[in-house]
Amino acid sequence: MSLYLAMIGKSYRKHLAYRSEVWVRIVIGVVWVAIQVAVWRALIGNGEVDGITLPDMITYAILNTVMALAMMDRSLAELDQKIRSGDIAVDLIRPFHYPLTLV
Repeated sequence: MSLYLAMIGKSYRKHLAYRSEVWVRIVIGVVWVAIQVAVWRALIGNGEVDGITLPDMITYAILNTVMALAMMDRSLAELDQKIRSGDIAVDLIRPFHYPLTLV
């Protein structure tokens, strides 16, 4: 178990190294929500469409963007690079569950 905790700690420290990327993602998320709100405000106005109101769509836009940003991770890009370089073979022979190291 301590091996997995060490891997989680290493991953956390690695992501902290990319602070500017985190801030850029946050800014992009805010801009994306603003664009979605403007589009839905133009489409729905103050009324509703099939029982869906503008506040419902704003809530959906915010939650959707937060979930997308939370799920967007560098893990897939790192996995792709390891497969291309062949480094995945070294990771697969190590004595721990490789998919958990991607978390």
